[in-house]
Amino acid sequence: MAGGLFAIDRKYFMEELGGYDDGLEIWGGEQYDLSFKIWMCGGEMEEVPCSRVGHIYRLFMSYSVPGGGNVIGKNLQRVVEVWMDEWKEHFYKRKPYLRGNNFGDISKQLALRDRLKCKNFTWFMTEVAPDILEYYPAVEPEPRTMGEVKSVSTGKCLTKETGVFLKPCTKASNQIFTITWHDDMREKELATKDCIDFSNYQKGKKPSPYRCHHGGGNQLWVYHPKTLHVYHPVSAMCLDIFDEKIGMNHCDKDAKSQKWKWPIKDEKKVAELAAKHPIKYIR
Repeated sequence: MAGGLFAIDRKYFMEELGGYDDGLEIWGGEQYDLSFKIWMCGGEMEEVPCSRVGHIYRLFMSYSVPGGGNVIGKNLQRVVEVWMDEWKEHFYKRKPYLRGNNFGDISKQLALRDRLKCKNFTWFMTEVAPDILEYYPAVEPEPRTMGEVKSVSTGKCLTKETGVFLKPCTKASNQIFTITWHDDMREKELATKDCIDFSNYQKGKKPSPYRCHHGGGNQLWVYHPKTLHVYHPVSAMCLDIFDEKIGMNHCDKDAKSQKWKWPIKDEKKVAELAAKHPIKYIR
């Protein structure tokens, strides 16, 4: 629930729930705090599909933010320390630099939780959000592949810069690619926001970086270790080389330019994905 896009009974909000946590500064984290507070302390939230909400933004920021970007980190810490119980360790594994930071006094919030006899966070994850771990697992699953995508025919590697290129292998970070558990292809770091996308569907056109959407489609890639093809099921094309340049082409079993060596991290998942998306060869 977005923190500024809801309607709530004034008395329930101010008197029973105690309003917003007054230790949260400026903005950030209040949506989680209020959501957890409502669900875990006996309330519920409902969506009204036909409602209309206006959210007016200024053209400029009319206030300063003490501490800059650290404010959001502090706010999130307050939320996890108050509501998430042992689940907070997953938060700190993702943001270890916040552990030990001063997030202020939360005794008032803990007393409120005790007074309202609120449920624990395991109850919230089991009863309110049982499907969330399917999309946002607490522990990131192993990637399918990880390493250099090396051409068998040229010995050169796939390289991400402003686009996708073929260059001499150097083991630089922009040459280390992974197929993540979302089955998209991106640079090594899962935190990167760009995935390798192919939406042109024309022979010779090359894939390009585009914002990750985790929806498959143009960003779904499959590595076939038995044939060494990097396959794009939606276009039914394979990664190929044209005059030392990357491009997509109709899949050919015997084309050496379509063969790529890519280290596998999860053999079972790679095999399952390859079986689910068999290559459509032209010959």
